[in-house]
Amino acid sequence: PALAWFGFVLISAQALAWGGLQVAFNSGLVGGLLLVAVGQAAFWAIVSSANSAVEFRMRAIEIDTAVTAASAARAEKMQRLQQTLSSAMPLLEKIRRQSGDLNPSDRAEAVLLEAQLRDQIRGRLLLNPDVIKATQEARIRGVEVQLLDDGGLDDLSDDDREKYLSQITEHLRNVKAGKVVIRASIGESWRVTMAAIQKDADRPDLFIRL
Repeated sequence: PALAWFGFVLISAQALAWGGLQVAFNSGLVGGLLLVAVGQAAFWAIVSSANSAVEFRMRAIEIDTAVTAASAARAEKMQRLQQTLSSAMPLLEKIRRQSGDLNPSDRAEAVLLEAQLRDQIRGRLLLNPDVIKATQEARIRGVEVQLLDDGGLDDLSDDDREKYLSQITEHLRNVKAGKVVIRASIGESWRVTMAAIQKDADRPDLFIRL
């Protein structure tokens, strides 16, 4: 556009210098003005269309990425749940065969299994292999653990979420007795709260906000 307008002004100046104002309407200057103006308008339209196309494409990529991530998360969750159910089948079959008459060891295993299934439903993004392992170890020590994901980690990237889960794992491994509640809250200035308290205690042994 700048070159076109510069050329038109240069030609107009030469034409007027040669023939004066009387040649302004019979030398093609008006047609040239219209031609450059229409070209300028077409240029703006093409640029606007190109920008809209790029914006639409970027939005489509964002949507596809979000859908793919959600599908992958669902697939991973279903895979973990299927693995848990598969590991539960031998014990469930044993419960059926013995009509629920289990020895203390089997009862303890059933309690742990029930807690794992509950984690899969309520823990959501609070679960990763390290948290799952630390939770199981805590329950074996006699610690009651509750994982409650209310959406506090939903908008984080995988790397940022792993940082929170790493801190949860570290603190959970240090709890020796009592009850631990780990909640990923939404609508707060923090992402995760973690409280550990022992029975009949006046104050929690641990209370942190991450």
